[in-house]
Amino acid sequence: MKNLLVLLLVFYITKSFCQTKPDSTEILSYYDTIVYYSEFTKSRCDLKKYDKDIKIYMKGENIDFMNEELVRIVSDLNELISSVNVTISKDSNDYNLLVFLGSREEFYKETRNKVRESAVGFFVIFWDIYGIFLSKSFVDTERIKNPQFMKHTLREEITQCMGFTNDTYQYKNSIFYDGFSTVTEFSDLDKEIIKLHYK
Repeated sequence: MKNLLVLLLVFYITKSFCQTKPDSTEILSYYDTIVYYSEFTKSRCDLKKYDKDIKIYMKGENIDFMNEELVRIVSDLNELISSVNVTISKDSNDYNLLVFLGSREEFYKETRNKVRESAVGFFVIFWDIYGIFLSKSFVDTERIKNPQFMKHTLREEITQCMGFTNDTYQYKNSIFYDGFSTVTEFSDLDKEIIKLHYK
């Protein structure tokens, strides 16, 4: 009996530390959902991605932990992406992905892009036949008080600016989860679809 309990305990511990890797069918299905659909429309849309290096410029409120988080996000993306390089630009005239931290009103004054009242994060993409040439994202630092949620929103909006235009309720650990989330890491499935999009 004692041996059986030890065996069950070992099995339980081993199982809880082993994560199931997503299979190819799950990856392709999630990729299709996130890349070919949008938060704002039910109809299928065109694939969008950068074909040139991504230069991120962060503007607005200067928050130390958000600056640090941006460095972490860029590092995580560069580990996954092989076709383009992601960097942080310090030049306000040399970027193709804008991140704005502040209020909706300040973001509108800066970009002329309206954010719906209920949104605390927002992105918009501009593209042509060659790919995305500019995207803009917004994190409402006036209304978000939880630093973890603020960091989550930053990661989500930057990633969505790169052509991952949809959210779903499928996976709570995904950065693309449509409900409230404070996840600040890409899930295994997120990593696979990012690698697939930018191989």
